[in-house]
Amino acid sequence: MTNIVFNRERKRQQLDRAAKTFARSDFLYNESASRIAGQFDDIIKKRFDKALELGSRNNFLSKILIKNKITQEVIRTSHSSGFLENNNIQVNEELLPFKDESFDLIVSNLALHWVNDLPGCLVQIRRILKKGGFFCANLFGSRTLVELRNAFLIAEEEKGISPRISPFIEVKDGAALLQRAKFDEPVSVSEEIFVKYQKLDDLMKDLRNMGETNALERLNNKYVGRDFFNRVEKIYKEKFSDASGNLDATFELITISGWKK
Repeated sequence: MTNIVFNRERKRQQLDRAAKTFARSDFLYNESASRIAGQFDDIIKKRFDKALELGSRNNFLSKILIKNKITQEVIRTSHSSGFLENNNIQVNEELLPFKDESFDLIVSNLALHWVNDLPGCLVQIRRILKKGGFFCANLFGSRTLVELRNAFLIAEEEKGISPRISPFIEVKDGAALLQRAKFDEPVSVSEEIFVKYQKLDDLMKDLRNMGETNALERLNNKYVGRDFFNRVEKIYKEKFSDASGNLDATFELITISGWKK
């Protein structure tokens, strides 16, 4: 039985709300999409007839794939109805409704780290991939928001620790998960993006706009008040800021990829 870590309904609701403001904070998503697409020029150097993008939040990645003639057609899915447009269809990434061997290429940009059964999801992805097809996805890795995580931990030492930031995979896990799903030539690599924020509220606003706020199944819903977040921000500035007082925020991108031969 799958261990339920994330509340998928809560995540869908978060994405529904984020759809209205996503364009204000889409820089990480677009940068990640550019890095996925860049692999096809630098490493893969192959073209594909029909592609599927899982968990799309805008059409940035799809546009690059088509513009660069990496594929002729992209079917885009979203877990949220708020992001549905053009050829998008609403799909829960944990239950893929497509027939076996339907796509030559499957990509996913910052969506699969919210899946409870990632090994099972990868098995499904391989099932709907044609022979000779390629899969590539970016997920947030374990060093994502390491500064915020530590600031929360220090601030809560007196009250007891509560889960406030979702767990992410380690880069070493990526290739092992792909091998388990029987992908050929599995690869898992890590890159970090560093972002500066003037204040904690700016970081939290970006996370809400991106739909990347906490979706753990077990949340501490006890109200902590503004004083608690003021303490978090104070700790953050003391331990994780630059000489100008700007807050450092790390986002780790883990790229996993593999073939179906």
